[in-house]
Amino acid sequence: MAIIFMSFGARRFARRYATAAVALAESMNNPFAVGFAFFGLGWLDSSEGLLEDAVLHLQKSAAAYREAGDLHSWGAPTIFLSQWVLCPLGDLSFARTLASELVRISQDTGDPQLATWGYSCLGCVALTCEPLDETSATLAKARDLALQISAY
Repeated sequence: MAIIFMSFGARRFARRYATAAVALAESMNNPFAVGFAFFGLGWLDSSEGLLEDAVLHLQKSAAAYREAGDLHSWGAPTIFLSQWVLCPLGDLSFARTLASELVRISQDTGDPQLATWGYSCLGCVALTCEPLDETSATLAKARDLALQISAY
């Protein structure tokens, strides 16, 4: 709901809802709920330019999903943090580390979505500090993997 409120410009409602969702999820002591709630709050933070808060909330989301053993869901806050928060903050080293971890875990789990996210972020980082041909090859890997993923 927080993301829907945010989409319609009702940021105050979105913040209230996201904060309440985190409190409820934490009181339930359910790592899936905690991961989802912190992901929504981190998304909201980043959309409002509160990037340092977004880093904290997205890391909490990723940690909760990892605690739950849900590595696919762990990938969502990890790619969002890496590509849409750390890159704009200029923390390319940490962004590259997270993206490489996405690729490594995708190889361990056989999850092509994680690999797509990881290569996409590695390409984003490469745009700022790598030769264009290497960047193009990395982004082509992400594209090729994405095209192989079924929509259902």
